[in-house]
Amino acid sequence: MSKKLCVILTLIIVFIIGNIVFVFYLLRDSDEDIEEVIIVEEEVISEPEEAKKDLARFVDNQDGTVSDSLTALMWAADGEKEGANYGEKLNWQDSMDYCNNLTFAGYNDWYLPSIEGLESIIYDIFRPRINPVYFPNTQSNFYWSSTKDEIFSDHASGANFSSDYVIGYSDKSHSHYLRCVRQCEECEEAKKDSDRFIDNQDGTVSDPLTGVMWAADGKEEGANYGEKLNWQDSMDYCNNLTFAGYNDWYLPSIEELESIFDDDYFRNIAINTDYFPNTRTWGVPFYWSSTELALYPDNAWIAFFTFGDVNHFDKNYFYYLRCVRQY
Repeated sequence: MSKKLCVILTLIIVFIIGNIVFVFYLLRDSDEDIEEVIIVEEEVISEPEEAKKDLARFVDNQDGTVSDSLTALMWAADGEKEGANYGEKLNWQDSMDYCNNLTFAGYNDWYLPSIEGLESIIYDIFRPRINPVYFPNTQSNFYWSSTKDEIFSDHASGANFSSDYVIGYSDKSHSHYLRCVRQCEECEEAKKDSDRFIDNQDGTVSDPLTGVMWAADGKEEGANYGEKLNWQDSMDYCNNLTFAGYNDWYLPSIEELESIFDDDYFRNIAINTDYFPNTRTWGVPFYWSSTELALYPDNAWIAFFTFGDVNHFDKNYFYYLRCVRQY
């Protein structure tokens, strides 16, 4: 799930709180300005009922690991056990070495996750921002990734699970938390051998992996016939939609939109168009999510399927939508 923003970086302001570097980005799109601020601390919230909805995606292997069928990764589950250095902080290089040298749950091919790997388990609805059923004892704090900063060679990126879908950077000499990961070969095979999506032949597509049903065609009723709306009108449209015999549709979260990114499908089309035809991937191909930005309540997250990326914009802008429902 790469995050390649198709915008022009016009300004960076870097400042430090404690020993974590946070960044103000001023990004300019072709006709609008976006400001992305990487900082916010929030209270801890637990939502076990919501967490249980991930039953199809995550598999508790009963050995201290969790397999993710969506990304074909196996994670060290508990943030206070061996696969996370017992909840103790390390600097970046020591974190890299710890995971590379780890023998845990019968495997010795662990590594420090990339920033994309960490992003894949960030959940906006939880505090800390991760599923507490499958990833207990995660700290509301900064976790190292293996991804080096492209600008500052002495820095590396990480995810702050207390923040608003935030990716930050820190000096490699500073100490932060870690969680090791490995490629899950059996998950890859399961992913390849199964046909993930089900065409219900009624204009909808079911995804057993995530337990949701999507409006399939980007130019039909479940996507407002391919017409743009602002964020609130998009929310209202899905909430009031009766389509394919169902009336419990809603605007998807940013995580749900990311779950249908398909980086391997076609170049510049990061979605399976066999199941999701007429998805907009040119011009300004942004799709609203229901996920608001906590720091900036006038903004909400969008996904665009040209490369499989996310960003956030003012709710008054007009973008595309695709409705979804739980099944």
